[in-house]
This record gives sequence, structure tokens and C-alpha cells, in this order.
Amino acid sequence: MASGRPDWYSSVVIQGRYGTDYVPVGVDVDGNMIARMQGLFGAALKDIMVDTDGNMIAVIKGDFGGVSKNVAVDTGGHIIARMQAFFGAALQDIKIDAAGNMIAVMKGDFAGALKTLAVDTDGNLKANLVVQDLARVVMRTSQGPIEEANLGHNFAGVGEADLIDIEGAGTILGGFLDHDPANDHKGCAFRFTIDGTAFVPMNFASHINLNYTDMFTQPTRIVRYDNDNFRYTLSFVNGWSFDTSIKFTFYENVGVSTVAGRLYYSLIV
Repeated sequence: MASGRPDWYSSVVIQGRYGTDYVPVGVDVDGNMIARMQGLFGAALKDIMVDTDGNMIAVIKGDFGGVSKNVAVDTGGHIIARMQAFFGAALQDIKIDAAGNMIAVMKGDFAGALKTLAVDTDGNLKANLVVQDLARVVMRTSQGPIEEANLGHNFAGVGEADLIDIEGAGTILGGFLDHDPANDHKGCAFRFTIDGTAFVPMNFASHINLNYTDMFTQPTRIVRYDNDNFRYTLSFVNGWSFDTSIKFTFYENVGVSTVAGRLYYSLIV
């Protein structure tokens, strides 16, 4: 029978059958229904367990060749998995190293055939850049600090001098050479020797005649040619690289003079 009126709220007693008897369904102080959950284990009912926070405790199982096996977890509760993949028609274990990193044999297509990607002893991928869409490959090597070489020299007369002679591998970053004689010295020559290969000697006049004023025709370009006041200045083009050595030689073909300048470069480390 309903009770609780006249405040228009009905109170009811919900009962459930326990065996042959009716038993009131219990609730907590907040009115939440209290349930005892059970499941069949074989032919017997077993209570479903929860931890102190009310989380259901479960034993997860999986099928292994028709046999039910418990799913393993570590001390942190993480599932331990044995990962496999098909190699042809057979399953093979996926391997990992001591740190847990997956070990993979990476392959790529070469004219319809799979080829294994090669690496060096440090595991760096080797690449043979044969076909590309860019006009040229742009990259930056691992370079050391910027170095500065002094190109100053006094000539007592006709002669030649190696203004720089550097051993190692690196890249020219820039610089200049200034020649300020007392008379016409446009025929004085100079040349680079890179990795043992000597360039053809050029002089100030030939740079003007051949229009070596841009950045890509020569490792040197002329930026000042004043044969009235006898001032000649070269600029060293950045980006020219060397693997073993680089040398710059100046040939004084007229007489007494002075050259001055700087070469900025960086060696590969």
C-alpha cells in the first residue's frame, strides 16, 4: 500500500524473491539500490568481486589454440602482449631490443622488387640521391665555428705567395682581397687550389673581360675595378667546399705592391 501522503510523494517497498520468500530490496542512505551481482562459474553462482573503490575485478582470458588462457599483466597492471605478424603464411614474433624498441627490417620497391634499406654502423640510413625534383640538393653539414684567415702580404717585387693554405674539409663562407698598388696592376693574377686541383690563374682584367661579376661562375668575383686610381678588389664566393685542402695563391706580375684581405670559412667537425 502506498504511504507518505499528503505531501504528494509516494513511498513504496520493492521486494524481490529470495528462494520462496519475498525480501525487501535494500537501498543505501542516499536511496541508491544495493545489488549483489553474481555470475555462473561452471554450474555454480559466484559473487562478482570489486576492490575498495568499487571497481569490478576481472580475470581476462583469451583463446590459445582452443584453450582458455589468462591474459598476463605486469606489476603495474599493464597487459603483457606477444605481438606477431604474418611472414608468408606463418606467424612470426615481432622482435624488440633491450630497451623495448621494435626491431624492423625496412624495405623499399626497386623496379618491382623489394630491397632492404641499408644503414651504417651507427644506424643512419644510407641514401643514394639519384632522382629528385629540385634543381639541386640543399643541405647543411655539421660545421665548426667560423674561422678567419688573414690574406695580407707585402711584395718587394715580382713574385708569388700562398696567402692561405688550409688543411681539412670545409666550406668558404666569404671574404675579400684588396690590391692597392701605385700603378697599373690589372695583370696581377691569382688562383685557388682545391683538394690538390689547381684552377687556371686569372687576373683582374680577365675578370672584367669575362664578366666574372656574379656569384656562381668562379670562387672569386670582382667587385671593384678602378684602373684609373689602381684599385682592385675581389670577393670570395660563399658555398665553395673542399674535402682535404684549400690554397689561394697571388702572383705579383708587375712589381712592388701590397695585398690585404680576409677569408672566412668553416671546417666540418
